[in-house]
Amino acid sequence: MTDIDPISDTSDEKQNRPIITFVIAAVVVTAMSLSAWFLFHEPPQNRNSLNGATIKVNISQAEKDYLSKLFVKDIKLSRAENFLHQEVTILTGTIMNSGSQTVTELDLAVQFSDQMDQVALKETRGILGTPPVPIGPGQERTFEIAFEHVPSSWNMQQPTIRVAHITLRP
Repeated sequence: MTDIDPISDTSDEKQNRPIITFVIAAVVVTAMSLSAWFLFHEPPQNRNSLNGATIKVNISQAEKDYLSKLFVKDIKLSRAENFLHQEVTILTGTIMNSGSQTVTELDLAVQFSDQMDQVALKETRGILGTPPVPIGPGQERTFEIAFEHVPSSWNMQQPTIRVAHITLRP
């Protein structure tokens, strides 16, 4: 009579289980890590996009000096509804280049404040279009910036507007 050892048949399966369990666990941990990275990772900032990101750029001394020749005027705020039936705050105005050089890029920083004069929203946007259309000496150009998510804490006063970045034609 031949004895069949039932333990020897399952010993291979028992040895493979820890390996399979480890592989599955590694796949799950990798998937969770990638999901968390995509969820919390901030994309690199594209200076020419109108995504509302704050732009941090070094400005040359000549460009800083030229800022006094740029004027933002005729600022108006309005509200409208977009195609998703969400309320949008629209800032319109005119930029005037009273200097003698052509401005090839121009970004404005717009800051909305709350009731306690704290920053409720601050966004920087390019106003010369995509791709930017230069504004020559003595020219004026109207602009429009739409804000879809102005916080409810906004004090309903005109936001503070300043030139955040400028590039002059060499």
